[in-house]
Amino acid sequence: MLYDFKTWQWQKTGGGIFQFNTWSRDGRSIYLLDVSGVFQIVRFDVASNKLEPVVSLKDVEQGARGWVGLDEAGNPMLVLDKSITEVYRLDLQVP
Repeated sequence: MLYDFKTWQWQKTGGGIFQFNTWSRDGRSIYLLDVSGVFQIVRFDVASNKLEPVVSLKDVEQGARGWVGLDEAGNPMLVLDKSITEVYRLDLQVP
């Protein structure tokens, strides 16, 4: 749903299961992480009210799907978080 401040109305834009909405710099589109089946980044064009796929994430590690943003050029970015999923042993030496 999008809210139009000129008309004070909500507009239904479509459906799906999305996360991490990020507006483009020009405000004409929203980038979303589509988690409704095939993991992918999609772009929602506000003027045409349509979704278009940007890039598939099917071969990207599960831990890297936690956030979607845009760099200064408008390219999608992901965070690769390997925090505790790749730690098999940790030895702590206290002085």
